[in-house]
Amino acid sequence: MRNVLTYFLLLSFTSLCLSGCENESEKAFRSDLPGRWRVNDFTTSGTETTLNNDGTFSERAVTTTVTNNDLEITFTDNPASYYSEGTYTVNYVYTANEVTSSVSVEASGIGQGSWTFDDGQMEMISHQNAEVYQLDEITINEDGTIDASGTYELRRISDDQPKTAELTVSFQLSPL
Repeated sequence: MRNVLTYFLLLSFTSLCLSGCENESEKAFRSDLPGRWRVNDFTTSGTETTLNNDGTFSERAVTTTVTNNDLEITFTDNPASYYSEGTYTVNYVYTANEVTSSVSVEASGIGQGSWTFDDGQMEMISHQNAEVYQLDEITINEDGTIDASGTYELRRISDDQPKTAELTVSFQLSPL
């Protein structure tokens, strides 16, 4: 019985240490993230779904690239929040029913919200548009830039035609 209790305590202690310990790259990311960052590159691709006025849904593939970019994001750590400023052009390419169209739209900022970082994944949740960025591949480069990729989800129900989008997103940040 004593061996079982010892084994259980040792197992519990090991589990607690492994789950409560961050690796060095996670600590570095957490300490380096707060501050102002320039968004160097931002692309998305995936599917957008729209609820039509007749109650049916339409889907279309969408890819975006950003040009004319002076977008900046500021991260704070207490509380863990972010806000953005700056303007950019979003170049959309849509494909539905084998027809491709494109449009460019001037935009400013990507909103503000909160962020979390846990188990090597960062999540940014916008307070404006029910937008969630789930970043599961994050690399801190030797030059101080950060490459991040993951998914982007949009759930917009406030306008006349509710939309959802599930996209793959990637971007690069450089410190200011």
